[in-house]
Amino acid sequence: AAIIFRGGDRELLCGGNNVIANNYIYNAGNKQRCTPVIQLSGAYNYVLNNEAHMLPFHALNYGGNENLIAYNEFYDALRDTGDCGVVYTGRQFLTRGTEIAYNYVHDFKHLDKRTHDNGVGIYLDDRQSGIYVHHNIIYPNGIDSRGNGVQNGSGMHNTIEYNTVVDAEAPFTLSNRFVEDYNSSSAGTSVINEA
Repeated sequence: AAIIFRGGDRELLCGGNNVIANNYIYNAGNKQRCTPVIQLSGAYNYVLNNEAHMLPFHALNYGGNENLIAYNEFYDALRDTGDCGVVYTGRQFLTRGTEIAYNYVHDFKHLDKRTHDNGVGIYLDDRQSGIYVHHNIIYPNGIDSRGNGVQNGSGMHNTIEYNTVVDAEAPFTLSNRFVEDYNSSSAGTSVINEA
């Protein structure tokens, strides 16, 4: 990873109040594959106004509570991987309150020929819950496939609204994995797409 950032106390919700801002990251993450370029964890931290491109994996992978990810431009990512997102988080049911807003995510990876999975612009994977995703522009513009916009992988209480997704295979995906554990795997999740 180009930037690994941990700050704040998730259990006590004490803020790290750390900022990753105004960085330009190019052609990073090539020595250790499947490593995100920016990795964030903790509580009350901020990723603002960064540009990252030509990346083999995620531009940003985060975990934690009450973080803000805004005004970034991420593109030409997911070059060597499948079933992943340019902005990715997952498997953390209790990491709630993060806001993902006003980002421009574009020109990312195409269809993985082995798994037939599309790349995803913003991916809330495996029960990630309590996230607010709004006012992002997502334009996959993939070479082999059109990619997906925003995917909610069985998380609950996520709000996905006022995003613009252009020419995607699936602009918004709500999956019902782990259905044996929930009556409605996306309970409380709302998707609103208004011009």
